[in-house]
Amino acid sequence: MITWLKSPKWYSEQLRIRALKATNEKAYQYEKVNTLPASTMSGEFEYREASGLIKHSGFICLDIDRKDNPHLTNFYELKEQFPKIKNVAYCGWSLSGEGYFILIPIAEVDRHSEYFEFFRAMFGKWGVMIDKKCGDVSRLRIYSHDPEAYFNHQAEVVRLPPLRPKPEPKRSEFKAKADDSNSTRQKVEQVIEKICRQNIDITAYDGRWFRVALALIDEFGEGGREYFHAVSQFHPEYNYAECDRKYSYFLKKARGQVRIGTFFSICREFGIVYEHPVGTQASIQTVPTQTYSMWDNLPIEYVPVSFEAMADYPKGWDVTDQKPTFRLVVSPRRAEIAAAFNLSEETLPLFSFESIPDQLEQNLSLT
Repeated sequence: MITWLKSPKWYSEQLRIRALKATNEKAYQYEKVNTLPASTMSGEFEYREASGLIKHSGFICLDIDRKDNPHLTNFYELKEQFPKIKNVAYCGWSLSGEGYFILIPIAEVDRHSEYFEFFRAMFGKWGVMIDKKCGDVSRLRIYSHDPEAYFNHQAEVVRLPPLRPKPEPKRSEFKAKADDSNSTRQKVEQVIEKICRQNIDITAYDGRWFRVALALIDEFGEGGREYFHAVSQFHPEYNYAECDRKYSYFLKKARGQVRIGTFFSICREFGIVYEHPVGTQASIQTVPTQTYSMWDNLPIEYVPVSFEAMADYPKGWDVTDQKPTFRLVVSPRRAEIAAAFNLSEETLPLFSFESIPDQLEQNLSLT
């Protein structure tokens, strides 16, 4: 990290790109992402997501940008003030020259998000706003060398008070009520009853959680809200109000994007399948699925969501001001996808995002 912070290797390129910001913002955004190297200051990763963390560096990196602090008339004097904080190990200018980034050592690296919220509140009391995206432990920082940066190798480590044990969440029982044999509602309720009986969390990450919500909304609308709570309650961070708010949001904004077959498909990943009542002639293998074109379920889907709701947005967007307009979820069946778009598997990652919606309609016959 010391080598990275002190290296002037790309400094001339940094100054060239910084100069672009005043005249051509689009060129500035493109050049900084495609020209300069970048690093994850809070750790070493197998892949750049929180779940890919191999080893935490012991530091949290905080961004303080002028655009987030227009009320500070002395913004350019803050560099003289931050070193007065005994916990600051580094303070330097960001790439744009319109912000600072500082490094602070933390005692408990497994509580990274809590430390971030603590610092955001502390700096907020001083009237200084921190970029909220710094709460992401895998946040990417583009190279920015400051020849006059502040270093303190004896910075004091910040230690938060011990965690209070969380009370065990109250689980609600779910009993299947639908009696119309072989209906979709009866099948969904039977599957959810199994989930609740076995205390299984099928919403392990937001992408799956969103798809469960969208599938239930598409099939049941408002009538699927109880089902969404029943399925969501086994996540360790389940919050009734947040879950309810999320369902209401998707009910208004994203109906019709994911079919109920996706819900059954997710359940199957955890060994939860619908079993037909004894005495019916239907086979247990006939768990309903939605067929799309040449596939037995949807291999690609794009889900329009707001920037605020996009908790798991592609990390490449955290270094630009671009706001996403849709999310792309791709199945591992790359060969079939490549064939559908008349591409080789090697070029598939270079597929143009801008053309996705039109080509989905043309090649996958989606409505």
